[in-house]
Amino acid sequence: MRRKIIAGLLSLLAATQAVRPPLVRSVVSTTGSQLSSSVAKPGVRPPLELHTASQMPIARTVLLQAFVLLSTVFCIFALPLGDGTQLFVAAALELLSLLMYVWHCFACYPAQLIRRRIKSMAPVDRAGAGAPSIRWTARAYHYETRWRRVTSTGEGGKTHTRWESYQVQIATHVANANVPVQWWDYEERRVGAPGNHLLTSVRAVFRVCAQDRSDYDTLRSEFKHVHDRDDYLDFSEAVSLGGRGLSHGGSHGEDAWSDTQYFLLVLGAERNSLAKVGAPTLFTYVLVCTLMLSAPYQAWLASKMKRVGGSAAVEYTRTFNLDLQAARAQLALTAQALSDKARALEWRGRWRALRLLTDVAMHA
Repeated sequence: MRRKIIAGLLSLLAATQAVRPPLVRSVVSTTGSQLSSSVAKPGVRPPLELHTASQMPIARTVLLQAFVLLSTVFCIFALPLGDGTQLFVAAALELLSLLMYVWHCFACYPAQLIRRRIKSMAPVDRAGAGAPSIRWTARAYHYETRWRRVTSTGEGGKTHTRWESYQVQIATHVANANVPVQWWDYEERRVGAPGNHLLTSVRAVFRVCAQDRSDYDTLRSEFKHVHDRDDYLDFSEAVSLGGRGLSHGGSHGEDAWSDTQYFLLVLGAERNSLAKVGAPTLFTYVLVCTLMLSAPYQAWLASKMKRVGGSAAVEYTRTFNLDLQAARAQLALTAQALSDKARALEWRGRWRALRLLTDVAMHA
């Protein structure tokens, strides 16, 4: 009798799976853009910040180098003791100090200048006026309990078999969409005079913002609501400008996506003036960082920039506007989508109930 009940439940479960509609759906829409130029309005946003050569992170570099040296000394003194705990702590401190120093040397202001050496502002201007992209991704999923048979060997060569439960993540719905923008606006602000000095430190800010933030938040909430078709929902938002990924929240508390990068504009890079000017090279910077001489090298670079260099800042802003009704239609945020969500949740509830009955019958 018990076997008949289990067989009936399993057949019902298989029949449910056979008629279950597919829940994975991809929503893709193209982003239209209309480029229009506008003049920057002074006073609307705070003035641009000039990142001069005098702001070299020399103090932070010295502190990190001291951390590396102290951790090395501690590791040397802990080695003869032979204590496993002390050796582990010393090795961990040494590795942590080296990683922090390497990351600082890679990501700090002078490193960005040396890695992003340009001959003119043309590539930066092209990136700032490039086509922005706003992409949403929604992924609905749940967790299920699975069972597996585990065999272990004990004392005397005896084998023991037991059942072990584990959790697996099941994705039931995935949606990807490019936000359909009605038009894009372009605005540019500049401070300083890039190109008037032999060496110029350029601070470039790339921004994307919505003209009406409430419409954007409404559309995003509706997109998340329509595609929330399971126990959990992961939502991600990727905004890029000119191939550069932007992060939400800029300086001065602005409600925008932005990214700041630093460039070193070198005049006469196509001629032999580099040796005369003494522009920094990547090989030299890697060498001085390896020899723990990055702090004095930064001091030398700061004096060089102060003597023959200048500082400038530029900001590229792309503002977008949404037609809420047209965007809803392109993203399929309609009554039919809500009906599909309700049907998916209904089938999910039936599936959960059948799994529960099957588990109860198998463990009865």
